[in-house]
Amino acid sequence: DENRRSAIFNFYSTGVIEGAIRAGGIVGWVTANGSVENCYAKGYVGASSNILLMDNAEGYAYAYAGGIAGYVEYGAIISDCFFKGDCRASAVEGANYQFSDGIAAHTEPAGTAFIHTNGTLIRNCYSPEDHKVIDDAFIKTTLGWEDADWKFNGEERPTLTVKKRKKR
Repeated sequence: DENRRSAIFNFYSTGVIEGAIRAGGIVGWVTANGSVENCYAKGYVGASSNILLMDNAEGYAYAYAGGIAGYVEYGAIISDCFFKGDCRASAVEGANYQFSDGIAAHTEPAGTAFIHTNGTLIRNCYSPEDHKVIDDAFIKTTLGWEDADWKFNGEERPTLTVKKRKKR
């Protein structure tokens, strides 16, 4: 359904993430027109595939490991995110089937097969390849994250502010 849209906003993960085929620090697969915004991941992301081409399943022979997202469909947006860590992909079919990136390992381009689609937009995102010092000031000014949503502790690892509900 083209009207379906998934969104992930103000989320983080830390530690080790390992998956088959599509793995990401935040999400393995961003659907068409979905979005990931104001998120970060720290740690290791690994994706692997042991599917052989002779199994008539070429799409499953690929491995995508992304610091934020492993595989991103057309029209999706990844915005104001950062990743601190390492990504690795391995596929039994070799280097032409394994992809890793600090933000997104695979992004779909725009197309016009049956309907016009926009490509993936990755905006204002940073990974170790960018050689930036990602501290509280950078997160607040460059990424635009707010104190109302995040608690900054000076350790490149903000946490979400927990909003207490009023008792009824």
